[in-house]
Amino acid sequence: MILSLAKRLLKLVGGVFLVVAVLLAFGLVTGAIGVPSVTVEDPGEWGTTTEETTEIETTLAVENPNPLGVTVSDGFSARYWVALNDVRLVEGQRESISIPKGTSTVTLTSTMDNDRIVPWWVEYVRANETIRLHATGEATVNVFGQRRISFPEQERTLLADQRPVIDAFSAAVSTMEGEYTAGAGTAGYEIRDTDAEWATVTEETSNMTLTMEVHNPGSVPVPLVPDGFRFDATANDVALFTASGDALTPESVDRDAMLRAGETRTVEYTVTMTNDNVDDWFRSHIANGEQSDLVIEPRLEFGVPEVGATITIPDHGGYECEFRTAILEDQESGSTCGSGGSVTVE
Repeated sequence: MILSLAKRLLKLVGGVFLVVAVLLAFGLVTGAIGVPSVTVEDPGEWGTTTEETTEIETTLAVENPNPLGVTVSDGFSARYWVALNDVRLVEGQRESISIPKGTSTVTLTSTMDNDRIVPWWVEYVRANETIRLHATGEATVNVFGQRRISFPEQERTLLADQRPVIDAFSAAVSTMEGEYTAGAGTAGYEIRDTDAEWATVTEETSNMTLTMEVHNPGSVPVPLVPDGFRFDATANDVALFTASGDALTPESVDRDAMLRAGETRTVEYTVTMTNDNVDDWFRSHIANGEQSDLVIEPRLEFGVPEVGATITIPDHGGYECEFRTAILEDQESGSTCGSGGSVTVE
């Protein structure tokens, strides 16, 4: 009798499982039971920053249409990544996520290796200082068969019509315009029509070309290549670039070229700066709410042996401006560099 009862019980349980399986299959076909959908509610917020890494926290909105929650054992996982100028900076993944029925949110913490900042910087400069953001991801759901869900892609373009860094350098060089003399006006330089443009940029160095029209208002010849040179650029009090000495290379004249009295020539110099501090600047940019305060101080020193004097150009501090981005910060990107900004005085 006991054996007969056990057989009837097993048969009943098997029948129940069969009914449940049929109902689940019917639900999947008719849509009564569906696969959860995932969208990006917040593309990210900056998290903890160290010298090696920077965190981004992303919020996903999950809609689970099923009457029961998907548990850890069901295998719901998500991946998310962010690329700037086609350089993938951030990638995060979270496995075995439990989600309740209805609408809920899931937070992914992604870690950016700060070593990726310099490769992005190279592409940023090559893109004429335009930032292109691309964020997307996918979820994997193991509910009655594995399915992949792709997140809607998010794309934004920042600073499309502005070049804050090179505009700041160009404005700093323009502060050198004017007349500088020594020896009671016997020797001197008049700097006109200055400009700065990016040249070759690699992961090791950022090079720019300085162009200026130089006139000799004095009565004795003067050198066209400075004996001393320095270019200091700080962002949020972080040394972004520092160049001096051999970092300035004359391109259009010989090193011993002289400018005769009354003569005017257009001169090009290449300035080579290392990218060692770009990642330090970017971290400060994030910590400062995606805002950078730039201060650029150029210096040229011409030794004029005919009058036994050194002429320093310019004779003031430099140039300062600021710019903002909106990579993850909820704000408008913009810049005062170039036409805005101000001259600093030592």
